[in-house]
Amino acid sequence: MTNYPIIKFDNQNIYIIPIQNHYAHMLFPDVFANNQLSINDLNGTSTYSNCIKKAYISKSKISKLKKNDILIFYASQVTKKIVCIGIIDDVFISNEESYDVFKNIVSRRTVYSDEYLEKAYQEGYLVIMFKYFVNLKNHIPLDLAIHNGIIKSAPQSIQSMSIENFKKIVELSGSERQIKI
Repeated sequence: MTNYPIIKFDNQNIYIIPIQNHYAHMLFPDVFANNQLSINDLNGTSTYSNCIKKAYISKSKISKLKKNDILIFYASQVTKKIVCIGIIDDVFISNEESYDVFKNIVSRRTVYSDEYLEKAYQEGYLVIMFKYFVNLKNHIPLDLAIHNGIIKSAPQSIQSMSIENFKKIVELSGSERQIKI
């Protein structure tokens, strides 16, 4: 992508991804105003919160994701809002390489424990490497997203989205300066 941190839409596919509230707070701490990083993290285990390139690991079997596609993150459970946007760098299945290679790629870019990473590797989970681009100026609550026809209900898995609905997100969030369509 050029013009970082401005997203320029160039016919990429667009996907909305649910992320559990707890993990959203860990992966995107700047999205939530009252979130504070731990000073006790002396081992750097939460470096995922400070890096731009992050990893999202999913049991999803979706195979059409590709580099430069747009990801819209929906923080589920308590927050229930569309909160931020990322751009895909790479997509692969966790067990395509050795476990050490997989762990080296994702360990400091995801919120998951070593035990979960081992399970993800064993079961061949989908790994989405992405750049975190924009914290939406105004987060979009679930009821507003439904009312405006952006989504029909709370996303339960990765879903594709139309450019028209993406435009609604940009407009409702007040993020026109960071996202050029």
